Amino acid sequence: MINYFSKENHNNANNKKGRTANNLPIILNQDLQLSHNGQLKTNQHLELLRTRAQNRQAWTLMWHEIENAYKTKRNEKSTQIANRKAEKKREIEEATRKILYYITNEDKILIIIIIIIIITIIITSTLITITTTQTTESKNNSTSTHDNSNIN
Repeated sequence: MINYFSKENHNNANNKKGRTANNLPIILNQDLQLSHNGQLKTNQHLELLRTRAQNRQAWTLMWHEIENAYKTKRNEKSTQIANRKAEKKREIEEATRKILYYITNEDKILIIIIIIIIITIIITSTLITITTTQTTESKNNSTSTHDNSNIN
């Protein structure tokens, strides 16, 4: 750990391109900062952390604070997501209400009449298809009966 905070290693880390590394010192630093328990960026910070680790009660308290900080962060994120969903739902309801507001009663009656006409057309075409099918089948049956009578 001491080598991690050396000047040579620190200078090389600043020149590194790409994604930030996820290693123990970085994760510990994030945990400490999230829970407002200090930071881990230098050898002095490391020594303070080691001193705290020797006091079991202080160490346990610090880790409970880190755990609570993560729970709070997770709850805040869940609340934000729920709020965004609720806001989106309100926007959709408002847009629907506005659309329905601008449709007059005459328009509503016209829409109902159009729907009735469409349903009537569908039913009529279905009945025509059924009637045509039955007529074709009865013709086929009479033709086959007629053919059978000629054979005998």
